[in-house]
Amino acid sequence: MAKSQNQKLKIVYLMRILYRLSDEQHPLTLREIRDELAAYGIEAERKSLYDDIQALNLLGLDVRRVKKDRTFYYYLAGRTFSAPELRLLADAVLSARFLTEEKSAELVRKLSSMMNEREAKTLRRQVTVRGRVKTMNRQVLENVDLLHEAIAENVQIAFDYCDWNEKKELVLRKNGKKTRISPQRLLWDNESYYLVAYDGEKGAVRHYRVDKMQRLTKLAEAREGAEAPAADSGVEYSERYFEMFDGDPETVTLRIKKELLGTLLDRFGSGIAVREADGAYEVRLRIAVSNVLLGWLLGLGDGVEILRPQGVADRLLTLAGGAVRRQNRRRVKNIVFDLGMVLVDVRWREYMRDLGFSEEEIAFFSEHVLFGDTWKRMDEGTLTQEQAAAAFQEAHPQHREAIRLFFDDLTELVHPFPDAADWLREYRERGYRVYVLTNYPDRMFSLHLETQFPFLKEADGVLVSAREKMRKPQPEIYRLLLKRFGLAAEECVFLDDSKENVRGAEAEGIHGILAEDRARAKRELDDFLSGCGAHTASLP
Repeated sequence: MAKSQNQKLKIVYLMRILYRLSDEQHPLTLREIRDELAAYGIEAERKSLYDDIQALNLLGLDVRRVKKDRTFYYYLAGRTFSAPELRLLADAVLSARFLTEEKSAELVRKLSSMMNEREAKTLRRQVTVRGRVKTMNRQVLENVDLLHEAIAENVQIAFDYCDWNEKKELVLRKNGKKTRISPQRLLWDNESYYLVAYDGEKGAVRHYRVDKMQRLTKLAEAREGAEAPAADSGVEYSERYFEMFDGDPETVTLRIKKELLGTLLDRFGSGIAVREADGAYEVRLRIAVSNVLLGWLLGLGDGVEILRPQGVADRLLTLAGGAVRRQNRRRVKNIVFDLGMVLVDVRWREYMRDLGFSEEEIAFFSEHVLFGDTWKRMDEGTLTQEQAAAAFQEAHPQHREAIRLFFDDLTELVHPFPDAADWLREYRERGYRVYVLTNYPDRMFSLHLETQFPFLKEADGVLVSAREKMRKPQPEIYRLLLKRFGLAAEECVFLDDSKENVRGAEAEGIHGILAEDRARAKRELDDFLSGCGAHTASLP
């Protein structure tokens, strides 16, 4: 460009110099301004610069003059945005996930043009967002603009809704079927743009991530769903939907530690109801209950408790239990079975009927013989079978002959369940080690091992209470099981038909399943190992 042409642009270049190089901390002398203009090929006299600066002030710029050491300096004071304001805007642009890296850089460059050069150098270094996932959808800003138009024009829209794949590419949902909805409002939540819209096909209000929309177009049809709950107040609406996940709105009451109140106010806003209660706070809020919300509450640990409604508290327990089961089943390597009523059918009633016992005698035996302290002493090996029979006869002489007959041959007292061997074999073939932990009198176990328990050859180890002089649910017997076979408690799951025995195992860190119903226990075990079912083993 010729020098004479540049001369005509002197006042424009003067304004650019003041914008780029001056501020209150870095004012310019008239000599410095003349030197900068000379770099553009523009000659300037001192008097003409006075006139130009006055013209800029008349135009609305705030060019100020200060005197230091008998020298006058000039700087641009009034700017549309101050440097701290521009840095804040740049931080927001760099942090926004819905903007691509290229668009963020472009916007920061535009913001930097509104600062002097010294400050502009710091603008791109103001914020570091560690690990931030930036969108790869370059259509976001165009989508936002088009959505505003559709809402203002009261028309429906159509678009392809997408998800990310493992290659970090957007792929179509619904086999490429267009989504057609009536837009209601745009919301900014969780650092992303969301569209609140009415889905006429489903008859419900839905939320859509704007950065996952592609090939968005306006339609000629008028918007539907005027009677649907709309996002009239964007702030209130977004507070009801945690991270914009759908769920049934409910009034939830929480008990929180006092130090967590700020966390809840930050996340749910000042509209939540708060009252002090027994050294803590009770917080009540109206919100859509989703698994994402429950997971967030779970992340607060012991600092939060759901008081009401019970259904929401139960959902949290189910969610947490599922996570624990999925992690636990990865570690479980060993399955420990009880014998009686788990692998073996104890047929004591049938056994006594076959011996000719009356129903009255069967009732007597169940109370005084089979389930009394004397039999427990047999189980723990502190009383032999002969000693127990003698003790029973001495205590109940009127039943002396019946007691002798009962203990004479106990072979038919038990029978293995038909699938006992299959159970042990199945889990071994699936890669688990299987063990048996049983309360059993020593002599009776030896008899039944020979006549009734051939399936035990499938087990990797067997622990019999009477032979160890201890019994379930004493903690020592579970510890002995772990030590003898080199097992870790968290890698074991134990099935028993006794609540007390299951509790005893769980107290030692072993996962427990109550096997009062064999079929259900088998399902629970399989569900537990697969991590996909309801595990109800842990007892209150």
